[in-house]
Amino acid sequence: MVQIKVERGSGKIHIKSDGHANYAKHGSDIVCAGISAILETTVLGLTELAIAYPDYVSVDIEEEG
Repeated sequence: MVQIKVERGSGKIHIKSDGHANYAKHGSDIVCAGISAILETTVLGLTELAIAYPDYVSVDIEEEG
């Protein structure tokens, strides 16, 4: 199971994802690929928002191997 945790504090947004969808073997899982694409899009959107509103948004990404 993939777990995604989003927290906001100290003026930052923290996004952490962990786990595996177990739809297919590691490296071939289309569900995990979809989740990764959505998370990357979210990060890019927040990054653009942070540029437009630097005093309100900061993005901190934590990846686990």
